[in-house]
Amino acid sequence: MFESDSYRAAALVSSSPDPIICCTLAGRITEWNPAAERLHGYSCDEAVGASIELLVPPELSCAHLLERIAAGRTVPAFDTQRMTKAGERVDVSISMSPIADEDGAIVGAAAFERDIGRRVLAQERQRDSEMLLVGANQRLDRANRRNEALLNSAGDGIYGIDRDGTTIFANPAAARLSGHHLGDILGRSRHDTFRHTKADGRQYPAGTCPVSASLQDGTVHRCDADVYWRKDGTSFPVEYTSTPILEADGVVGAVVVFKDISERRELERSKDTFVASVSHELRTPLTSILGYLELIGDSAGELSAEHRRFLRVVDRNADRLLRVVDDLLLVAQVDAGAIELDLVAVDVAGLVDDAIEVARPQATAAGLELVTEVATSAMLHGDRARLGQILDNLISNAVKFTPAGGHVTLRAFAHDDDVVLEVCDDGAGMSAREQEQLFQRFYRTPAASEHAIQGTGLGLTIVRALVEAHGGTVSVTSATGAGTTFRIALPAGDDRAAPSAALPAAAGQPGRR
Repeated sequence: MFESDSYRAAALVSSSPDPIICCTLAGRITEWNPAAERLHGYSCDEAVGASIELLVPPELSCAHLLERIAAGRTVPAFDTQRMTKAGERVDVSISMSPIADEDGAIVGAAAFERDIGRRVLAQERQRDSEMLLVGANQRLDRANRRNEALLNSAGDGIYGIDRDGTTIFANPAAARLSGHHLGDILGRSRHDTFRHTKADGRQYPAGTCPVSASLQDGTVHRCDADVYWRKDGTSFPVEYTSTPILEADGVVGAVVVFKDISERRELERSKDTFVASVSHELRTPLTSILGYLELIGDSAGELSAEHRRFLRVVDRNADRLLRVVDDLLLVAQVDAGAIELDLVAVDVAGLVDDAIEVARPQATAAGLELVTEVATSAMLHGDRARLGQILDNLISNAVKFTPAGGHVTLRAFAHDDDVVLEVCDDGAGMSAREQEQLFQRFYRTPAASEHAIQGTGLGLTIVRALVEAHGGTVSVTSATGAGTTFRIALPAGDDRAAPSAALPAAAGQPGRR
């Protein structure tokens, strides 16, 4: 295991799933961990000695941040963008802390980054155990002391545990956030100090929490929906990552990095309340406008051809704006758990036929052929209108992203105890990176922006929320140039109707192509 706290610090920095970057007050990079290499694409040799501005978009600058650090002040976490070696922008959350030398003089800055644009587990590399066996020469000692100081200055809580779950390292932030003294944490079971539960307060069954899972399967586990409990009995929402520490003989421990996200959650609640309020206020006048447009349309014969064209443009755009408002309202209602499902027996074949008829005018105008393949007579137990909304959204997306002459296919078949619905197109497809972000709120693929394809970026947010409310799952399979398939698996029902059921709040924050 570890021979000193300095070696533990070095292993923790190297094992950290998040980028840790150090630089001088002049902005020259001095430290660059493997996670920084994975996120930005620069090797350690390329990054160390280069200017920190290499990572900053042209319109931004780090100068004011370094001035704050030089004054001995920390930089609280804030959301911004940084650049990769390939010239891509990545959304990150950054916090910064001063680094002092042995005399207490501030000599540099430590930046702690977190990729907030990607919701995919990082693939953990096996740590080189030889580093833990090398004699502590003077140069290595200095590097390890810097690593230990770096961890101690981090704003996020960081602690390490051995294979048995005993805490072997904890930084001051971990103690502060948990309400314990460092002396109460080290050498004790993490369950006695870093207590956490699911968001609703339920305990994890023994050995099933994400941290235990890292010790068992040797992979990285992330969670942003749990609660940590302080020593005084109070709690806070937390985002954390558990990364296994690997040696030649397997998993020997894990590093946990956690962050109090209370402010973020409160901001999200305020934002959702604002969106819902504004959407309600917009919907009433829009409905009135559309009503009066319909009345005017009834007497359109009295208008000139040009005025009738103007009227059609106004009506079309008012209707589009109303759909945007409805999407925003539905997302806000999903978050609040305020939607109810009217559960009845739904005939799958009839559901497919209705969805095709709704999409036919759009497909015909786009020069596409709609194909159905129904291979089941099963019934679904669900809300027919909401199920239709799911298919309408997916088929409409497929039509938008398929060139003229192509095909959009809607399949329905039984698989085990599920009814599977697939919407397939032979369009341009998507890259793996695009698929990772596809279900994020307001996300739109580069193809959508490039070809000015209309959409709010909320369609797939709504699709996933409604599918999960029915007890099902949704997934996507795609490849650039090979088309896209959305697959929905729903529990097969019977011919018995049932009372309505409340739609639970959607987990995570999914989007739309």
